[in-house]
Amino acid sequence: DLSVWEGGAGSCGFTRRVVPLVEQQLEQYVCSDISAIRLGTLEGHPKISSSRHNLNNPIELPKGTEGGLYHLALANNAIHTAGDVKETLHFFRDSLVDGGFILLEEQITDACLYLWGLDNFIWETARDKRSYGLWMAWSEWQTLIAAVEGVELLVAHRSPYHVTMLL
Repeated sequence: DLSVWEGGAGSCGFTRRVVPLVEQQLEQYVCSDISAIRLGTLEGHPKISSSRHNLNNPIELPKGTEGGLYHLALANNAIHTAGDVKETLHFFRDSLVDGGFILLEEQITDACLYLWGLDNFIWETARDKRSYGLWMAWSEWQTLIAAVEGVELLVAHRSPYHVTMLL
């Protein structure tokens, strides 16, 4: 049985893409965000729940949980909002059972600044240095992931603007 935690779920666009792929094995899927979560068509799904969570904090696990709880921790264009991405990756790692995975999708160019107008002047959350305000270049992601103990880049699919990473 598969247990999934998604950080920064917000509009649940990524959730709606992932759930059909894992539904047969799914035990629970927790959508979390610091703001409102819009489940849309997933509203009332018996295996999906939502919770409020700030990516700058450890992922809450039920009291008495030894080790991690989730097989898969996900984030789609969300982890860059954390103050310290390396620290947030530690939180993701610590939420996983042995053999669990992290799946991230992130924009990797300055196009983000033009698409959303969100930069370090709007969101002053970044405490670490990044190329594009809140966003990082692909080379920065590679360096950062290599520096996180217990996390390894297994697969990456990259376009000129976007990267999907399995850790």
